Amino acid sequence: MCSIDISIPSLTCDWFSRAEFEKFVHDLIIIKIEVQEVVVEVSKKKHRGSTKLSSVHGLDNGKRIVVQINELGQPVGEGGHSLKLFLGTNARLGDKMPIDAPTWRAMSATHKDDVWEYVQRKYDIPAYLKEWVMKDLDQKWRSWKYELRNKYFNPTLKQNEQQIPPDPRVNAEQWARVVQTWSSNSWKRYSDINKKSKSHHKYFHCAGTKSFADINEEETKLQEVKITQPSSSSSSSIASADDIYSQVFEKERPGRVRGVGTGPTPTSLWGTSSQCQAQLRAENAQLNAMVKELAERLGKVESIVVESKQVESTPNMERCVQSSVSVIEPKGKESLMLGKKVKLCDMTGQPVANAIIMSLDKSKMVMGKSLGEEYYEVAILFAYKPNAPLFVKDNERKTVQDAVGSHIVWFRDFVELDET
Repeated sequence: MCSIDISIPSLTCDWFSRAEFEKFVHDLIIIKIEVQEVVVEVSKKKHRGSTKLSSVHGLDNGKRIVVQINELGQPVGEGGHSLKLFLGTNARLGDKMPIDAPTWRAMSATHKDDVWEYVQRKYDIPAYLKEWVMKDLDQKWRSWKYELRNKYFNPTLKQNEQQIPPDPRVNAEQWARVVQTWSSNSWKRYSDINKKSKSHHKYFHCAGTKSFADINEEETKLQEVKITQPSSSSSSSIASADDIYSQVFEKERPGRVRGVGTGPTPTSLWGTSSQCQAQLRAENAQLNAMVKELAERLGKVESIVVESKQVESTPNMERCVQSSVSVIEPKGKESLMLGKKVKLCDMTGQPVANAIIMSLDKSKMVMGKSLGEEYYEVAILFAYKPNAPLFVKDNERKTVQDAVGSHIVWFRDFVELDET
C-alpha cells in the first residue's frame, strides 16, 4: 500500500476574497493531478515477457542439446523442457509458421520440414521423434493464433480497421489475410460450433510448464528410490485401458489418452483389443513356464543342501556332491549359503534383486567368468530395480530385468542373506 501525504487547502473564513478563492481552486486541481500520477504509478506491474531462448537459437554450429526420451517416446528432463520451450518460440515466428494458414493440415510441408531440420540442428534427437515434434508444434501454433485473436481482433470492426499487433513476430501481410478469414461467415459458423464443444470441456492442465511426461518421469524415479523390498502390490503412474480414472470420468476422446501428454495414443500404448488378449496369453504362458522351471531348480537345490549337510556330518572326509545344477566342494560356513534366498545389492549397498545361490564351485565358468573367490552363481527370481545394471554383462543381459529367470554371476561382497 502506497501512502500519499497531501495537505488539503482550506479557506480562512466564511467570507473570502476572489484571489483567495482562485488559489483554493488551483490547489485542488494540483492535488487531483498528483493523486492520479500516484495511482497510475502504483497500478503499473511488471509482466513476464515472451520466451526468446536466444541461447538455443544462437547455439554454435556443431553443438546440440541432448534430450532424454522416455519409454513412451516423449522428451523429458532438462533437455526435454528446453525443447518444448524452443518449439514454442518457433510456432510464434511468422517466417517459420505462418499464421494465415487456415488449419495445421493446410500448413505447407516445406515450412514443417524446415522447422524440423532447424530443430535437429539444435537438439540431439532421434528421427522417430518428428511425429511428436509436429504434434507439439500444432498445439502451440493454434494457441498462438488464439492468443492473437483474443488480444487484437475486434469482430465489431471492419477488416481495414483492425489493429496490426505490435509484435515483431507477426507478419503484417499474414495478419491481413488471417483477419479476412476470421471475418468470413463460414469461419464464424465453425467458431460457434467450436465454442459449444469447448464449453463441455471439464478438465484442464493445471501443472504449469511441467508436462505430464515430466511428472510421470519424476514419479517413476521416486518409486525406484522407495523400492527396497519386494511387494505383492504394484502401481504405475501411466494410464491403462479401462482404469479407474476412465470409469469415473467416462471414456476419453478417440486417439487420446489422459494424463500422459502429447504423443501416445491408445493403440501405441495398449495395442488393439485382440493384440492385448494375445499378449496376455503369451505373457501368462511365459510366466507359467518360468514358475515351473524355478520350482524344478529349487527342488534340485534343496536336495543338494540335504546331501551337503549329510556329508558334512562326517569330518575329515573328502566331500563332493554331484548334481545337474553345479559341482561344489563346500567348506566352512559359506557352504550354508547354497540354495538360500539372497538379496543382490548394487555398489551403494541398495538391494536390486531377489535371487537364489546356485553354485559355490570356484572353478565353475558362468557368463565367461570363473567363480573363484569373487563371484557366486545366482538365479534371479525378481527385480526390485529392473533398470539396475549387472556387474557382468553379455549380449542379451545388460540389466537386472534382462536376467530374471536366468543364471548370472554376482560379486560375493554384494550378496546379503534374505531373512524375510
